[in-house]
Amino acid sequence: MNATPGTISPFDISFASRTFVGAGVANFARDELARLRVRRAGVVTSRSVLASEVFKAWLAGFGPDAPVFSAIKPHTPRETVIEAARFFRAHHCDGCVSFGGGSAIDAAKGVALALAGGIDDVRDFDRFKGEWSKTGASTSFELKGDVPLHVSI
Repeated sequence: MNATPGTISPFDISFASRTFVGAGVANFARDELARLRVRRAGVVTSRSVLASEVFKAWLAGFGPDAPVFSAIKPHTPRETVIEAARFFRAHHCDGCVSFGGGSAIDAAKGVALALAGGIDDVRDFDRFKGEWSKTGASTSFELKGDVPLHVSI
């Protein structure tokens, strides 16, 4: 595929993902994680969601012993992601459920990168920044481990 410099070329992004929509789909999380062969999933959420009756009812059905990290802050600061990654490491999680809004989802993605990329300090995220040039994006980095699978509710 040839492109004129300074233009955006067509591209394809393929993900092995599934989307469930409708009443009761939050209950599919445990089955989906089992299908993905996740042995121990941690949960990422905010303190306000943690206190909700909806979350409490879901967690009771999902697995009340699941490790829950609930210190997610708005806009997902790197420091919070590092705390969450340390929490996931300490609980030997190989998968993640984000329950809530954008900050929880972004934190879960950051946790996956931190665990797979060996990130244990906020400055380590900079190794994974993409660089843009007039000819397009150029990114080169190596992950040190498997990327934990993520289910979002």
